[in-house]
Amino acid sequence: MRGFHPKYFGRIVGLCKGKQQARSVHNTYFEIVSAIASSGKSEIALEYLRQRIVGPITDPSERNRKATSYYNCLKNLKEVIIAQDLQDVLLYNDRQNVISIEDPSFWFYLGLLDMAQVRKRVHVRGTAYPYDVAISFAGENRDTAQALARACQATGLEVFYDFDQQHILWGKNLRQRLAEVYSQEALYMLVLISAQYPEKDWSAFELDVGKGAVRKRTEEYLLPVRLDDTDLVGLSKDVGWVDIRHSTPEAVAQLLSEKIEAQDNKP
Repeated sequence: MRGFHPKYFGRIVGLCKGKQQARSVHNTYFEIVSAIASSGKSEIALEYLRQRIVGPITDPSERNRKATSYYNCLKNLKEVIIAQDLQDVLLYNDRQNVISIEDPSFWFYLGLLDMAQVRKRVHVRGTAYPYDVAISFAGENRDTAQALARACQATGLEVFYDFDQQHILWGKNLRQRLAEVYSQEALYMLVLISAQYPEKDWSAFELDVGKGAVRKRTEEYLLPVRLDDTDLVGLSKDVGWVDIRHSTPEAVAQLLSEKIEAQDNKP
C-alpha cells in the first residue's frame, strides 16, 4: 500500500476534483470514484454507478439534478482520466458503458484506499445543483455568451449554455425545461444585459423565472454582466454587476469561480 500511495494518491484526488481540477465542483466525481473503489470489481457498469449515485435519491427534483450532474461528469470523464495520467490503469469505454481497471496494482490500491482522506483533499460542495451557472442572453449576443461559457468551462465549472444542450432540449417543452434550469438547477444565473435582452421573449421569460428563484434563495442568484448601459425593469440598480466592456470572458469566469469558492467555504 505504501509503495503505491505516492504514485496514485495525488492522481486520484485530481480525478475526484473533476475537469481541470476545478476549485469548485459538484461532489459527483468524488461519488463516482468512491463507488468504483467500494465495488470490489475490476469492471464496473455505468448502470451500477448510476444506481449507487442517483438511485437512492427519492425526491424527483433532486434525483433529476443529480442525474444531470452524473451525465455531465461522464461527458468529461475521459478527458479527466487523461489529465491525471491514469489512462493506462483506468479505462472508460462509453461504447460498452463500462469503466474498467486495467492494472491489478491500481485495483488493489483503490480497494484499500481510505476515501475519507481523499475527501479532505477534494473541495466537495454540499449543493445539489448540477450547474454552477446558467447563462441567459439575447440571440444577438450569442458570441459573447459562448465566449463566457467556454471560459467558465475552461476553469472547470459546469455551465448551462443552450447550444451545448441541443440534444437534450430537442423535442422537450422548452418553457417547462428552461424554467426548471433557471429556477432549480443552477447555483447562479448569469444575465447578459443588453439593449436586445428585454425585447426578446425567451430572455424576458428566463429573467422572470430567475427573479422568481431569487425569492427562494438565501444567497444572491442573479449575476448581471453588462454589455451596454441598458437598465432592466425589475433588476435593482443597486445590484453589483460586471461590465464586460472593461473586462474579458476569462476574467469574468475567474471572478465567478472565486465567488463559488467563497460560497463553498462558508461554514
